[in-house]
Amino acid sequence: MVPKIAIIQDGTEVARQSYADITGCFERCTVALSRDGVDLAVHTFTDEAVEHLLDHVHPDEYACLVFASNSLLSSQVNRALERRGPALEDYLAAGGGVVILHQLFDTLEPVLPHRLCPVLTDRVSPRGPEPATAYDPEDLLLHYPLAVPMPTLHDGGPPAGPPSFYYKAMSSTGLPESLKPVLTHGSDVLVARSYDHLAERVVVATPPLDWQRSDELLANALRFAALGRPSRLVWSSGNKRTALVRRWLGMDGKASVRPLPPHDAPLDRVDRWLLDNVEMLATPPVDYDAVQRRPEVISFLGRGGALVTTDNAASPVAARISVQVGNHIERSLASRLYAELRATQGWETIQYAFELRNIVSALALLAEDPGNLRAGAVTLPELAALRAPLRERLRIPEHREDLSSSIALAASLFLLADGWLDRADVDWMAEDPRGTRFEVALQIRAVLALADRRPDSGFLTAAREGLTSHAPALASLAPVVRILDSLALLDQSGLLGPGEPTDAEELSTLVCDLLEAHPPKDAAYGWLSVEATADLVRGLVVLLDRLPPDASTLADRLSEDLAVAVAALHRSQHRYERNRRGVAWLSRLTHALVVAERRFPIGLQRLTDLEWPAQHMREPETSGAARALLDHLSAENRTLREETQRGRAEHRAARVGRFTATALGALLITVPFGYVLALLEIGRPWEMITNTALISSAYLVLLYMVLSLLSRWRLLAGPADALRRWIAANVTLTRLLRRPGPERGQSSPV
Repeated sequence: MVPKIAIIQDGTEVARQSYADITGCFERCTVALSRDGVDLAVHTFTDEAVEHLLDHVHPDEYACLVFASNSLLSSQVNRALERRGPALEDYLAAGGGVVILHQLFDTLEPVLPHRLCPVLTDRVSPRGPEPATAYDPEDLLLHYPLAVPMPTLHDGGPPAGPPSFYYKAMSSTGLPESLKPVLTHGSDVLVARSYDHLAERVVVATPPLDWQRSDELLANALRFAALGRPSRLVWSSGNKRTALVRRWLGMDGKASVRPLPPHDAPLDRVDRWLLDNVEMLATPPVDYDAVQRRPEVISFLGRGGALVTTDNAASPVAARISVQVGNHIERSLASRLYAELRATQGWETIQYAFELRNIVSALALLAEDPGNLRAGAVTLPELAALRAPLRERLRIPEHREDLSSSIALAASLFLLADGWLDRADVDWMAEDPRGTRFEVALQIRAVLALADRRPDSGFLTAAREGLTSHAPALASLAPVVRILDSLALLDQSGLLGPGEPTDAEELSTLVCDLLEAHPPKDAAYGWLSVEATADLVRGLVVLLDRLPPDASTLADRLSEDLAVAVAALHRSQHRYERNRRGVAWLSRLTHALVVAERRFPIGLQRLTDLEWPAQHMREPETSGAARALLDHLSAENRTLREETQRGRAEHRAARVGRFTATALGALLITVPFGYVLALLEIGRPWEMITNTALISSAYLVLLYMVLSLLSRWRLLAGPADALRRWIAANVTLTRLLRRPGPERGQSSPV
């Protein structure tokens, strides 16, 4: 069934205003949308007919309701909304979309529930040729399915309608958290929409886009409200053999079906935007090889997209599918970790060595792939201020009592300092008596290899020999975890030498025997703990990479143990707690899962996770939308932190400036009066007292004037303001200088 759009109008307004007759505008929008693979039908309702529309409105019948410009001026429309308001709210919650255009009205509460309802205000910004500004230049409403010509969005810019681009606006301070600003003009918010992770799809545009024939922006608003964000892009060559596939992919409205771009021409603005935002690209089989070589498609795969093609196979009962799947899982894990780091306070400290090590090593791993460094990413240079405290902590003898913490701090310093670690800061570890334990000796050896910045060619041999001699006496897997953690650290740093040819095989056999001899007590937690299981995963991947090609049986054993550990980590993700310790825990878990994903890309599994067409299922959240939200929140938190730091710096500078200004002002008064007092000839006692009293009163009056002037200019330091108030209350002459008015800290009426 073709999705339908219901246009709600004020019939009287249509009869009165020539530019209010907007049927042709919506028809042009539906024609433009049909070129993207979506057919939409438009039905118009005016006045009394609106109550019949809202009586049993449902998303299966009408994908979107549009309140045309000034439709709320109709008393019949308002009565219908009063009577059927709950039905409209249920329609939104069930997945229906709403677009509200310009309304010469004080509130949108008759249409929208409170959590989606913005505050309307009169226009504040002056009229003129200055165009509107994109709050987010990459927002869907500005790019898909039509590229919006931004330079035309100003007073007198649209091809039709009233001369002013807008009359009403939304208050930036009164915008609910569920709405995202899209277009602004000065302090006015002109267009806003619901965030992608919400079930409701709402667009509020205060300009009369229909009257102004702003077809591109209006069509984009209709597409979003009716069908949501696209998750698939289909490049079609017009081949009838694949018409059924294209139709199936586009059944739920989540696919954008566009002509296959010429291989020797750059992509247009819409295709570029789609490749940055969809999860899957489908292409004709004959063009598959050429498409996958395009730099834009290579970048698309790099950020986690999937490239798919299908064709009839020789067998009559099967189809051949070719697919390239990008590292989507890694991108999602990275986005989540960055978002949690931005949202959590207190982890940027050296006080908790293991927590800092977990975070720093995970960030270093993610930074190896530039595709992870999206908006809001946390980078190691942001933590550069920790280098000096880390060095100081390693040099202080009393902080060496916890050797394991010192080893963790050294690893963090190495990663934060771009692979530099002063041997003098860690040389003491080689003499530490606790290094007699074989696994601790290996940890120290790994740290010294970092300091020397030279691959340790004998580390695998030493690990194999140490574990061989001590394995029979091991009561737990803890030493194995520490050994594998050291292996993984050296491998991540590029400093793990090759060792003897048989070292990796023998060490892997020992590790598998020990893991199988100590099976997990709870499969949901893995071995010992989630963090210990993550360290096992990192080390097992290193061993697997170093096995010779003919060790297939041993590789199977390692892979089985690795699969058990990775499954436990995946099942543990929901137990995350947002606090300092929790985000360090999540960092280690993310680190291990990314390492496993890079070694065993299980991206083909993702084909089963894609939002394939299902007409009777409307998912409020897709993986792409969730990741986009995390990226957005990370970027917002990053901006907020930077602004907070700037604000603190400016506050400190302002305090210094006020103190300086106050001190200079006081000196300008005090020095001359001190000089005058020094010149006074001391006569009889009563004359001295009288002269001193008069001079002191005059001094206090002038000081009060200077302090009051500084207070008016907001240059008065806090303690000096208390002195000013004391002078005002106790020196009689100051009353002649004071005018009735508010004291500092009070508000004067406007």
